[in-house]
Amino acid sequence: MALLKKIPNAQYPLSVVFTASTTDTMVNVAGATVTFGDAAPGAFDIFYPPPGSIVIGGVVKVETAAVGSTSTVDVGDSDQTDRYTETAAIDLTDVDAPATGFDQLGVHKVYNGSQAVRITMANGGALSAGKFHVIVNLIVPGRGNENLKTV
Repeated sequence: MALLKKIPNAQYPLSVVFTASTTDTMVNVAGATVTFGDAAPGAFDIFYPPPGSIVIGGVVKVETAAVGSTSTVDVGDSDQTDRYTETAAIDLTDVDAPATGFDQLGVHKVYNGSQAVRITMANGGALSAGKFHVIVNLIVPGRGNENLKTV
């Protein structure tokens, strides 16, 4: 049994922002270089969280609505592609929709440094326009940015 003490510090959440438009290209997890506006772009690893980190939430914000077909994005990781959008994929065709937030769903996920946060895009056909931002907020337990009173 460990003797616990008052927490001596607090940390700022880290925010990662990934922005993509239909004309941008990236190598998907299958190893192919594709355009986000392609009919079947697939899945993309967008960043590797630091070892020990925990995603505490995030948001997908549509800046320019997808034009030309239906388009959705799931946010998850290399273990579960819809970990953060389990309820429903995010619709990228409605710029007037409020920013769609997501939370840590399912099992408590602590990243080990080798697992990527992943987006999976599903387009009903080729897109002629569209731009979106995926914003992921995370913490790293044990990291401190501000000292707290302990006595």
